[in-house]
Amino acid sequence: MFSQRLSRQVAQILCDASHDVLWELHHGAVHSAYPYYTLVARVGEGKATNCTRRGDRNQVVITYGWKMVQSKSSRENALRWSSSREILKRSFFEGKHTFPNLLAHTVCHEFAHLIQGAEEGALLFGSVHNLDFYRILRGLHDDGSADLVREFILERCEVERIELDWSESQHLASSTTLKTPPRETLAALLPNSTCPSRQVSNSDFRVGEPVFFIDKDRGRVDGCVARVNRNTVTLDTGWRVPFHLLRRTNSPGNPKLAPTAQWTPPSSQPPTRESFRIGDRAVYVPSDGQVIRGTIKRVNRTTYTLFPDDYEIVGRYWRIGKGALNLKHDT
Repeated sequence: MFSQRLSRQVAQILCDASHDVLWELHHGAVHSAYPYYTLVARVGEGKATNCTRRGDRNQVVITYGWKMVQSKSSRENALRWSSSREILKRSFFEGKHTFPNLLAHTVCHEFAHLIQGAEEGALLFGSVHNLDFYRILRGLHDDGSADLVREFILERCEVERIELDWSESQHLASSTTLKTPPRETLAALLPNSTCPSRQVSNSDFRVGEPVFFIDKDRGRVDGCVARVNRNTVTLDTGWRVPFHLLRRTNSPGNPKLAPTAQWTPPSSQPPTRESFRIGDRAVYVPSDGQVIRGTIKRVNRTTYTLFPDDYEIVGRYWRIGKGALNLKHDT
């Protein structure tokens, strides 16, 4: 079972996953009902893990109790939690009850409550875990968000040298983080594509390389490689995509059909990550293409906190990873 220090450390990772993965992907669903709300994810002192709304502060608060993480670090104790029963009975993560899956599902469970509260008629008095809630939770799994959360947790734990030592935990990192679109969609958008001849690895991509992939909802999504992770590639547009879904821009087929030697970077210098201090002016371009200008208010361990110029109006700030290539100095 985890110590208190490790439990707090993992609980903070769950908070960051809520901010950096799910809020970035789905904050539009919340802003439709609460346009000026921001997400606050915090580590609680007990086992309580919940999602609440603070109307007086325009905040939605998700609390992850460190004792909850400590309890779930033991398989025997974890089976007593409803999130474990959901994985087993409702076949989330294909019914694989492992520690990384359980942590990722916990994040999705609480975020589903956040979306549920924003949907009209989905949250009724005395009826919280209802059909609408499980429809929303199922959607977070089906669209690949849950897999992205799990990948985020695994990478952060690897960086911080935290061992998630349930059985099969080490084998889960290779699972996909985006759902493959229907074959007819691929055939229409990639008429020359073929199945991979062998497994694609992180050695097949370089930082700065132009690539694209096909999302089942948005269609073709272009970008440049910002970072090559263990099982995914992070694009400069904010997407994290598994290797087998990526295609080089100069080759509509399998990336293995376009040797790395044939690729030429778009400029003589690859993209660089810029450093910031408190008070610096910055411009940020998220995945939806909007241009956000503001001031760096906090420099955290792995992120910058950017307050936009219209913060007093929209009431929202941004937490941006220090490795992001789409955060630049505003000159």
